[in-house]
Formats: sequence, structure tokens, C-alpha cells
Amino acid sequence: MDALDECRQHDRDRLIQELERFYHMCQKGQNGHLKMKFLVTSRPYGDIERRFGKMTRQFPSIRPARED
Repeated sequence: MDALDECRQHDRDRLIQELERFYHMCQKGQNGHLKMKFLVTSRPYGDIERRFGKMTRQFPSIRPARED
């Protein structure tokens, strides 16, 4: 999913909520191994980072270096 920051806030919040729900459901499943992965891109806006904060502490995440 590219450019999450370009979504309307309501839609973005709903998408993040559904991703959280999906990951928590998978955690309860077979050994907690996820068979599906997501790549989400966005500008580093504080509200988006806060929404993903809990998930990025629980699951692997990659944060590329910023370009100048």
C-alpha cells in the first residue's frame, strides 16, 4: 500500500485498524506465524507513526533512511 498519508484521515484510520485486527487474529492462530505480509509506505507524519506504534513494537518493521 503506497502513500498512506494521501488517504483521508478517516479511511487511513480504518485501514490501520483493520491491519491491527488482522495481525492480532493471526497471532492467535497457528504458532503466531503470519503467512501474509504487508508493505505500507507513507511520509513520516506523527499521527500515522503513532497509530502504527503498537504494531511496530510487536512485529518486524523496516524504516528506510530519509532522503535529503
